[in-house]
Amino acid sequence: MNTIKLVVVGDSGVGKTSLLFSHTTNKFPTDYIPLIFDSWAKIITVGTETYTLQLWDTASRLEDHRLRPLSYPHTDAFLICFSVGSPASFDNIKEKWYPELQHHCPGVPFLLVATKSDLGDPVQGEKLAKKLDAVKYLECSAKTYQGLKNVFDEGIAAAVKYKTPQPVARKRAVKCIVV
Repeated sequence: MNTIKLVVVGDSGVGKTSLLFSHTTNKFPTDYIPLIFDSWAKIITVGTETYTLQLWDTASRLEDHRLRPLSYPHTDAFLICFSVGSPASFDNIKEKWYPELQHHCPGVPFLLVATKSDLGDPVQGEKLAKKLDAVKYLECSAKTYQGLKNVFDEGIAAAVKYKTPQPVARKRAVKCIVV
């Protein structure tokens, strides 16, 4: 069975864990729990193909910067998240997250995701997504579930579209190398 790996990155507190937790459990978490990294897996079908979908959460505290890239190898697509309520998290997309992913995983597709869309109106996200050549710009709320399923549907679609075909008799080709 083929695997699709989506990795979620963004500043601490933007709602990465809530995004993943709400999507995988249909429950909104009430407590904030900082983490180093966590992952979830489930079986999905896209067209006639069945995949194991791996969803990876990443830590974003300053002291975790050396561990975070360990979750990047074999990533098929990234979700770069910022919070509607945090202009600093939006600025860090171009200052931190985009450069980090381009350094470690050039060519791997990414989607720009505005989280906590129930808190306001993100007006600059679409413009930045075009500037950075994101596959898509999406808005969602893990709390109200608005746009939540679409984020993962689009992430899966991007991963499938850009996925490198794997040879049957050989080991999996490396898509992202951490140096």
